[in-house]
Amino acid sequence: MFTPNLIRIVGQTDDARYNPDGTVTRLIAVKFMVGTHGPFTEKFVREGFTAVARDAKLNAFGQEIWIDPPAGH
Repeated sequence: MFTPNLIRIVGQTDDARYNPDGTVTRLIAVKFMVGTHGPFTEKFVREGFTAVARDAKLNAFGQEIWIDPPAGH
């Protein structure tokens, strides 16, 4: 769950990483805002991807960089 007014996802697309051994790792690229800052992009391996894990990682990132919290926080 996102902290109110902190993390806002603005896009989510498929992506890929080409590995040196010739294999491909399928990814999900998530573009998001932290308050008024961003957009930032975080990539997740598609295999085993869950919204819960995505939200936890984005929230952790947001807590690290959040400089101007809304009033009351």
